[in-house]
Amino acid sequence: SMAEHVIFHDKNMKIVWANRAAAKSVGMTTEELVGMNCYEIWQKRDTICEGCPVIKALETGTPHDNEMTTPDGRSWFLHGYPVKDDKGEVIGAVEVTMDLTVLKQAEHALRESERKIRTVFDSTNDAIIIYDLEGHILEVNKTACDRLGYTRDEFLNMTAMNIASPVYAKLVLKRIEELKAKKQHFFETAHVTKDGKIIPVELSSRVIEFDGKPAILNVARDITQRKRAEVARQESEEMYRTLVETLPEAIIISDLEGK
Repeated sequence: SMAEHVIFHDKNMKIVWANRAAAKSVGMTTEELVGMNCYEIWQKRDTICEGCPVIKALETGTPHDNEMTTPDGRSWFLHGYPVKDDKGEVIGAVEVTMDLTVLKQAEHALRESERKIRTVFDSTNDAIIIYDLEGHILEVNKTACDRLGYTRDEFLNMTAMNIASPVYAKLVLKRIEELKAKKQHFFETAHVTKDGKIIPVELSSRVIEFDGKPAILNVARDITQRKRAEVARQESEEMYRTLVETLPEAIIISDLEGK
């Protein structure tokens, strides 16, 4: 009933005994395995496998292990344990093998899923910065790195206070406390690049779970152009107002009907 394959080999790598799990994995009976070499059955070859932990256990008298793949695409983790007689002489070795195929497939699927998420994470035009409830930065996307001029490794040794402009840096911890209660927050602030440039941003923050712990997800949109447009509009309005107020003649604005 064991999921692992257990096989006893003699000094010549011939199978002396095997459990039903080992036999079932290749569609044979335990009796049919006796006298055969494992590499003939599972690896479909006529020589001992490179890195075989069983032969190493036989040669060294100490346990060895290794991960191997069979021609059918299955992955295995092999342990080789030497078996000794009363005099301490190696008379054989026990092989214990675990099928890792499902685990490997799950790991591959997880890596592929993480790769896709990372692609989306890095392709957004907004900077994304995740930090813990004390402000320590846990993760950033490519836009954040490009915009502020820091590498990801540099970011991971920084805090939210390091990238906030001096005016806003002192408010970071206060806003974290507010977020704990409100769970999300939307406000304007300013970030400082590595070379000291101030970038106004619109920040959307919310509490999330990251690596099993509470954290703050921040999506920062660069609003430099918007701020410039606002300044230009204000300057235009001020210029127009000044012009009107300084003219010596009265100015009346009406529609086409004279109203």
